[in-house]
Amino acid sequence: MDYVLRTNNLILTLSDEGYIKSLIDGKKEIIGRTKLPVFELLLRDELGDSKKIDTFQTELLSVNFDDTSVKMTYGISNSVVITYIAKIDNDTIYWSTSVKNSTQSLIEWITFPQFCINNDLKGNGGDGSIIWPYNEGVVCSSIEDRENNDFKFCEPEYPSMGCFGIFPNMLQSQFIAYSYANSGLYVGMEDEQRGLKCIDFYSETKDDIRFILRNYTNKGYSEDYRQEYFTVFKTYDGNWQSAAELYRDWFYHHNENYKKIIENSETPEWYHDSPIIVAYPVRGQFDTDIMEPNKLFPYTNALPIIEDLNEKLDSRIMALLMHWEGTAPWAPPFVWPPFGGERLLDDFATKLHEKRNLLGLYCSGFGWTEQSKLIPSYNMSQYFDDHNLKEAMCVSPSQELELSKICRYQRSGYDFCPACDTTKEIFLSETEKICLSGADYIQLMDQNHGGNSYFCYSKNHGHNPAPGKWMIDSSKEIYKELHKHMQTRLFGCESAAAEPFINDLLFSDNRFELNYFMGKAIPLYSYIYHEYINNFMGNQVCMNIVPDKYNFLFRLAYSFIAGDMLTLVINQDGKIAQNWGADVNCILPAQEEAKVFLSNANAWRRCLGKNYLHYGKMEKTIPLNCEYNEFETDTGLKFTESKLLSSCWSSSGEEKFAQFVANYNLQDVDFVLSDNFGGNVEIYFDPQKDDKTVYKSGDTITIKALNSIMIKFKK
Repeated sequence: MDYVLRTNNLILTLSDEGYIKSLIDGKKEIIGRTKLPVFELLLRDELGDSKKIDTFQTELLSVNFDDTSVKMTYGISNSVVITYIAKIDNDTIYWSTSVKNSTQSLIEWITFPQFCINNDLKGNGGDGSIIWPYNEGVVCSSIEDRENNDFKFCEPEYPSMGCFGIFPNMLQSQFIAYSYANSGLYVGMEDEQRGLKCIDFYSETKDDIRFILRNYTNKGYSEDYRQEYFTVFKTYDGNWQSAAELYRDWFYHHNENYKKIIENSETPEWYHDSPIIVAYPVRGQFDTDIMEPNKLFPYTNALPIIEDLNEKLDSRIMALLMHWEGTAPWAPPFVWPPFGGERLLDDFATKLHEKRNLLGLYCSGFGWTEQSKLIPSYNMSQYFDDHNLKEAMCVSPSQELELSKICRYQRSGYDFCPACDTTKEIFLSETEKICLSGADYIQLMDQNHGGNSYFCYSKNHGHNPAPGKWMIDSSKEIYKELHKHMQTRLFGCESAAAEPFINDLLFSDNRFELNYFMGKAIPLYSYIYHEYINNFMGNQVCMNIVPDKYNFLFRLAYSFIAGDMLTLVINQDGKIAQNWGADVNCILPAQEEAKVFLSNANAWRRCLGKNYLHYGKMEKTIPLNCEYNEFETDTGLKFTESKLLSSCWSSSGEEKFAQFVANYNLQDVDFVLSDNFGGNVEIYFDPQKDDKTVYKSGDTITIKALNSIMIKFKK
């Protein structure tokens, strides 16, 4: 028998056979042909063995149905009884579930509701795309592009990797959306507690794409589970910004523990000056190079380069060092003292500060280095055994310790479990040593994308013996202790801080460039969170766009309009490189042109555009009519981007919207002012002069090469 619920925009049909039969938006059928069980859960016993149970393996025990809700209960010999509810209210479908667990096992996770969408993505001849809050945001328009690279779907497991679609790691928000024909379906797991989840997708068949909405229950053996939040389905009109706005509306109503930048007294003064990040190593030239000192060591050798950039870019510079550790590069937790000794680094910090420049240090997260592969003499196996550190490491469901999958080219070791006192003691002790240095910023959680820890199944650490919210809580406890020693320093992670860690990790190394392995990057993270956190462009590691002299300018422009602080990676000769880890023979970006763009863009952040680009909230961008550039990735994906990149902002201190338009090309670019701006606008061409020119709809605007403008218009 079928049960039908109708919202203002959706028609949902549920089968008592245990699957979602249909979901219709207007005339469009969203659900694919594959019949997926509406729920699937994983039981894990005390030996670590697992068993999956889904709707198709159970017996339907009862149904309650009316015009606004369906409640179905399924069971297996009364050992596991699962109840789910789908209910409607105006334009929204709300889903929740509970499980009565009479087994001796624990419920590790439950995936609910399960369904496939039709593969009518653009890569399959349709008009669809998937909006995913992964690495600050991606639009995937081809499932083949997603699955033919290193960032394809992987079942989350132990030992963990950062690339899993896990919230809160590389996945920074709790939703996914399916867009089609200038509208779409928003699916939000709107959990105010912000627990551990997998939100992902993969190709079920050629014609169907499976959505994964999985909650890790954080429950122990024989404990029942009740979903404490709703998963919601809503439709929207518009592009990815409309989907982001639905989640942002929820976040703004459930963020009482978050501080807006303008109200956050814990941010240092330099954070509001928008320094330009200059990242480089002091040993070797790339991650697996021979670790001999390069031309930028001793540290003060870089001062002429830093000071030259300081002057030419008219901006404070943060020198963000790699391979500075005195033990071995990327060799946590023991990285202190710095290579060459504390005096050399202190001298460098002092001289940077004399010019109001800054010092940042890359670190490497909750990792234990047993053996460095870059400095073979660095081996800590005896220390590991003598201090019984095995007891503080993440272990498998069978309680086995396996080698970490993190940075295997650089080191061999394990993952610390943050719930252990030993982890806290070592991590806090070693970080405090760095905090006593002259560093202004510590990229503390590099390799712990988003700021979270990795899976652990230990029965001896005091947490439930499965992944769960305890991982987030334990990490936050450590960050809370760190902030007692912070003074004016900020901490950060690799990829932007995921939602639960925004207050803890206020300045992080964005990874938007990785999204070109599977689609196009979009500034989704900034759209949701920018009033609460600013990040920086990041070192562009694993950059996938085929390098030429000019696409670095596009990436700078992308970061600028996303509201990020800007970044340069330099080589040992002080030349701007394409990205960290680029082949030394790789073509270099256009040097002087990049500096021209940087100087102009950062002036907007520091001067007339500061209330918007630093403190403001991103709004829906008014489309511009202009030509496109074509780019190609190393994996063969071709995509186009407008010759003018643009974003729109509001600010609580401003009466008007401001749209920033960046020309990253070597030629002037024109566009015609559209009616969408709502009449006359004020255009500012110089970020440091409060001079405006009034234009009207239909006027042609010219933006000079490597420059940006600000358009102010009525809200």
